[in-house]
Amino acid sequence: MSHNESFLIMDDSTILHNITAKKLYSLFEELRNDFFDLKNKFEPKIPDELMSPKEVAHMLKCDLSTIYNWAKKGRLIRHGLGNRTYYKRHEVESAIIQY
Repeated sequence: MSHNESFLIMDDSTILHNITAKKLYSLFEELRNDFFDLKNKFEPKIPDELMSPKEVAHMLKCDLSTIYNWAKKGRLIRHGLGNRTYYKRHEVESAIIQY
């Protein structure tokens, strides 16, 4: 805004002074473009689906010992919760593609 343009916000209303319709339209277009840029860059966080070793073995159609061996070799990343072991579905899917 230039020094001749001003706006005042009072109790849920905005009063504009010395702003042409063309300038106001330009400001809205700029805001709209910023909004669409943000919308296109936003990626919602997908919650991690945790799977037990047995579920991973069933998904990959292999023996449970294979899952433990792959985890031991570092092909699958283990996540412990208490005395239980879980695998994140997206990490298992990535491992399938990688190996």
